[in-house]
Amino acid sequence: MCSLNLMQGFIFLVITSTVAAGRLGNRSVPSTSGRHGNRNVSRCDALHSLCHYPYECLCFYRLKFGPMSSTWYHYSSFTDECIPGGERFNCNGFPTKTECQRRCNFSRPSQRRKKFS
Repeated sequence: MCSLNLMQGFIFLVITSTVAAGRLGNRSVPSTSGRHGNRNVSRCDALHSLCHYPYECLCFYRLKFGPMSSTWYHYSSFTDECIPGGERFNCNGFPTKTECQRRCNFSRPSQRRKKFS
């Protein structure tokens, strides 16, 4: 059980270190969709690309992919929580806190652990 938690922590660190703001994960990647041709689109742009969760939860929440809204939420890898303030067309922007938690909760404790505590 300990080695599984250690492995999950290691995977989380690898993901967060490669998809932080201004790093490799936020780079522009070529889009091959017919409507947009060969236009370069960031993988964090929810308007022009498909978001793959939970990995896109690690996109920086302020990439100017739409209006910033205080009623929307974004996942913060620093606090491991969904906090208010998100862009509408950012893959790391959600209309409700529940939706954010459902898609981005990396460290969800197991049900078994909850039962005993």
